[in-house]
Amino acid sequence: MISVATLFAVLVIPSAATWAEVGEKNIATLRQMNELSQSMKGSQVTPQLMQEMSEKMMAFFQPEMSCHGPAVHLEKASPTACFLAVGQRMSNSGNLKIVNWVQTNLAIDPASGGKTILTYQPGAVVGTSMDQKEVPGTKVDDVVMNYLYEFNDAGLIQAFTIDFDTSILQGIANQVQVYNAAMAKSQLLSLDAYSSSWRTAVSKSQSLTEKANWQEVGQRNMATVQKLDAISKQLIGKHITPAALGKLAASSEAFYAPAMTCVTAKASGVGVHLVSATHNECFQAVGKAWSNTRMVDFDDKHLAIDPNTGGTTILTRMVANLVGVNGAGQEIPGTNKNGMVLNFRYKFNTDGLVDYFEQEFDSGIVRDVDMKVGQTESASLLQTNAGPAQRTAAGFGFGLLQTNAGPAQRTAAGFGFGFFVTLTAGCSFIWARRRLQRDRPSLEEAFLA
Repeated sequence: MISVATLFAVLVIPSAATWAEVGEKNIATLRQMNELSQSMKGSQVTPQLMQEMSEKMMAFFQPEMSCHGPAVHLEKASPTACFLAVGQRMSNSGNLKIVNWVQTNLAIDPASGGKTILTYQPGAVVGTSMDQKEVPGTKVDDVVMNYLYEFNDAGLIQAFTIDFDTSILQGIANQVQVYNAAMAKSQLLSLDAYSSSWRTAVSKSQSLTEKANWQEVGQRNMATVQKLDAISKQLIGKHITPAALGKLAASSEAFYAPAMTCVTAKASGVGVHLVSATHNECFQAVGKAWSNTRMVDFDDKHLAIDPNTGGTTILTRMVANLVGVNGAGQEIPGTNKNGMVLNFRYKFNTDGLVDYFEQEFDSGIVRDVDMKVGQTESASLLQTNAGPAQRTAAGFGFGLLQTNAGPAQRTAAGFGFGFFVTLTAGCSFIWARRRLQRDRPSLEEAFLA
């Protein structure tokens, strides 16, 4: 027989919250923060702005926390320190204005008990000059920011990670630098007088929309993503070729809608955006960005459900290790990239099939691999494809040296010949580039025109 005390305890002590309840509470917190941050729209990212935002949102964070992002790795830091560090990195020390953004998806990771939230947030930014004016030609739409927030038991943020394509922001910064130099030259201003204050600075709640059975729908769709992830493991150790992607597409065909949309690396030079395409066409198009790589390993660290979409949108955050390879699949020394982050967004139709797929990553990392692979292949071509006249003359002269010279002379001649061929080809390439450049105005000339 149950005692009165035991019965009282059962009635008084609430049952533990489910992962969905915890996650919804944490999403509500992020929506409050988003509402408070609206004042950032149209503002230049400065230390003063980030200081102000951190003060507004201090109540949502632990006193000591960690924050991570491109070139930002802080542990046991104050929220203010984190805001300043991220702001400095995003603005490249003061040349960026946030035009707009939309908090499109907020998704709950069930495996974390609802304590981890992933978000997908596209927006627009523009470069600003030393006098805080917008620089022509620097506005970029669809810059995607992916956040990962970790909450403690009290519902406070104890850590966050931000991922974005640094090459887009660096491109803006380069254009701003040229513009500032051009303006300084035309107005007789000194750039030395323009110094960012970053160096000194750094040394209303929205309810969650109810969706019937979003947990069941989301968990079913998340299970599909996990199956796709398992199928994709066949790429580990493989050179990313059309054949490898064709095999992957055939293995996963049952999980995709007949016509779908696929997007990768928005607003970057390697971006893809296909509509009403087959999943095989999507795989082949997306795979072109990775054609000079071999996947060493990858792991989906977080899979999360967006309740606001009724569980039809899943966000994932993957960490991958890769290496650059040439056309023959041979690894290129110095091209290993470990810990690269890729953020994915899957949308499912009412049949539970993927009809939208998006992949976002730092395209600058891929460009660096491509450049090193290209340099290695070019060097190899210079050695094997010297012109006929060069090979004939070199062969004749080198043969005489081999016949009539001592060991030391032959070694010197071999070195000299290699240097001569490389120099000749290099000069020809530089001459062609200089001729092309003379026909085009520089960025500085274009701004002053």
